[in-house]
Amino acid sequence: GLQSTKRDAYGRLILGDIITSVNGTKVTNGSDLYRILDQCEVGDKVIVEVLRGDHKEKIPVTLEPKADES
Repeated sequence: GLQSTKRDAYGRLILGDIITSVNGTKVTNGSDLYRILDQCEVGDKVIVEVLRGDHKEKIPVTLEPKADES
């Protein structure tokens, strides 16, 4: 899996989450994640499955532009 960046704990990604899949497609490294996200558009909603501690969670995420693209 791939560790996420920091987000708050209200059902969103948080530091330490390990991303295991996006929309059901397995993620094992950064290349996998970028390949999946390259097929998506800003504003798309994806389901990110993460390993948080000892349990899995499915988190809906709306894709936003990178900070330097706004």
